Amino acid sequence: MKPSLLLTCVTAILFAVSCKGPDGKQGNTPPDTPLTVNVPAAAKPDASMNNGVYSTAEYQISIPTGWEQKDQLSNNYKLVMLVAPRVDNYSPNLNILKDDMKGKELDGYIRLNLEKMATMNLTNQKNGDLVIDGVKGKFLTYNYTIEGRNIAIKTYVIPKNGVAYVLTGSCLESQAATYQKQFDDVANTFKLK
Repeated sequence: MKPSLLLTCVTAILFAVSCKGPDGKQGNTPPDTPLTVNVPAAAKPDASMNNGVYSTAEYQISIPTGWEQKDQLSNNYKLVMLVAPRVDNYSPNLNILKDDMKGKELDGYIRLNLEKMATMNLTNQKNGDLVIDGVKGKFLTYNYTIEGRNIAIKTYVIPKNGVAYVLTGSCLESQAATYQKQFDDVANTFKLK
């Protein structure tokens, strides 16, 4: 099964709402529990954000200070997660996934994924154009309710050679004013190699 924008969205939502505390129970991490920033050995400091840089052979992205980087493996694909400390019993996060565009141009790829997302009760708020590292892409914002919690999601799609690099940030709707700005800042550090 190949990943898609839809799968990225679902993974981000499920990861964020299923984060467990130290005793394995949902959402009971004490507010004073320290989180460790796990910056990969290949990471180098980025003076502009005073943090680490996660780097692969294909791209690099800055890790915000205090956030944790995790890799999630599922259905033979790798999802890179940048996870903020828990706030209001939720772990805001931004994940990165590489997706085959299946021969589609960017607009067709976005349209196909929006059609799939419509079957999931996602409320699409806004779509638009963006430029990250000189590459023209698209952004989408949408909302979703899961386990009684309203989740705000912002996705950035950066195409290169038939591959979509999909960055998806999720937080509670009540956190959107803070975290969607931070997602923008982090997404703007994304650089293709």
